[in-house]
Amino acid sequence: MKKNSILLFFALLAMEAFAYIPMGSHGKPMDLKSTKKTSTFFQECAQSKSQTDLKVNNVRARLQGGGDLWWDLGNNGVYIVPNVSSGVPKVSSIFAGGIWMGGIDAGGNIKTACTMFRSATDNDWWPGPLDEMGMIEAQECANWDKHFEVYKAEIQAFRDAYNKANKDVDGKVIDVNFETKIPKNIKGWPAKGNPFFQSVHGFSINSNIKSLAYYYDLNADGVYNPLYGDYPALNVHGNCMEQPDQMVFWIFNDNGGIHTQSNSQAMKMEVHATSFAYVTDDELNNASFLHYKTINRASQELDSVFFSLWVDPGM
Repeated sequence: MKKNSILLFFALLAMEAFAYIPMGSHGKPMDLKSTKKTSTFFQECAQSKSQTDLKVNNVRARLQGGGDLWWDLGNNGVYIVPNVSSGVPKVSSIFAGGIWMGGIDAGGNIKTACTMFRSATDNDWWPGPLDEMGMIEAQECANWDKHFEVYKAEIQAFRDAYNKANKDVDGKVIDVNFETKIPKNIKGWPAKGNPFFQSVHGFSINSNIKSLAYYYDLNADGVYNPLYGDYPALNVHGNCMEQPDQMVFWIFNDNGGIHTQSNSQAMKMEVHATSFAYVTDDELNNASFLHYKTINRASQELDSVFFSLWVDPGM
């Protein structure tokens, strides 16, 4: 099976957003529907309920787990600039956003996954990674309906503790109490081979999943294990050492059910999303960042693929 991987990177500066906007008001969404309404999946997944905020600097940005961004799934935008304290009136510079993606398969069929205003009946994206056949079961979707976050301060404290700990010749910590010192966000990071993942999250990582969150592999053994000094890391510039002050990772796909927003056939596309921010004394303190990695889990290549952020800035 041939897979294609596409890396895309977006930065949102405070009070600025950029994307193609096909409508002028979030009260009158554009009709995305086509004539097809078929998909291939084991069991229809429930749509994502997970949401969290990127909030470490002067921007508070809501992150949803269903391919959408910056709103509360209701009437409120949550891209707050400045990031004011509780009780102070909040102003959102964006109402909502979402992932639009599409391409043409070998048979000439257009396949898309798009989200504007996700609802109980309109949805194209579901949580979780697909297996090598591009499939996912409902329980796996439910398991992965999570945002995994970590903070730079946690990583720095962990690295300090690892450097001070007693280790064997292979670099594995042998101090019996060290495991209790590993922050939960590092211990439960969704990376390949993590031996602590199930104890933190209550489910195991499917062995058929080959690609997960990035991490710094201190001993270069190809698996994630904090006992060997491994820790979550950002990989935007080709290395896994950069540490933003807050980083959030989640996975979603377009083959967890029938596409009821676009009414298209599924692409069998898996998307790894990372949002991150920095605390600084310059313009970076007023910015949030998004990094998307897309993986084609179908048996066929897609041609003429387009990927975009749809944005409703509000009226």
